[in-house]
Amino acid sequence: MPSPVAHSLIGLALGIAWRIPGSLDLRGFARQAWAQRGWLFLCIVLANAPDIDFLFGIPRGNLNVYHQTATHTLVWITLVSLCVWLFARKRHGMPVRGFLFILALTGSHLIADMCCADYRPPYGIMFGWPFSDRFWHSSVSLFPAAIKSTWADLWSWHNAGVVDVEIMVTLPILAAVLWWKLRRGPGA
Repeated sequence: MPSPVAHSLIGLALGIAWRIPGSLDLRGFARQAWAQRGWLFLCIVLANAPDIDFLFGIPRGNLNVYHQTATHTLVWITLVSLCVWLFARKRHGMPVRGFLFILALTGSHLIADMCCADYRPPYGIMFGWPFSDRFWHSSVSLFPAAIKSTWADLWSWHNAGVVDVEIMVTLPILAAVLWWKLRRGPGA
């Protein structure tokens, strides 16, 4: 599954698309992004949220033992999105479309995971659990598989190469969103 680098860049791109109005110049855009930094950080966190299941594998000495299970399902991302939206609605008056955005943001994690090479059975994620035990995996792999069984694996040269590929795939998405926002003009 993609590393936090890919999920973070995707979350940041979605956050900029949602929270930052268009701007005529880079300086104005930077000011708006700084003003929205809390929301953008939340977008990055939510795009990575399903990987919280790695933490439960630490005591067992295998980071993957619970990975791609309950937190990588439509039910889980819907519940997390609903909780975040209800909190944001109460504190900031977030409209219903905000829930749909948060759902898309957390769902981006599942889509990226489905589009990653997976060489270890079971292949893919249990997207429909608890209603289905089927594992979902795309036939197209945009991201290479990382090695992540132990802490030492995380810092391998192989994974450095994986992160390089993830940046090459996701940075153009972020650049396209930035270009779109800078082209649209003020208030767009």
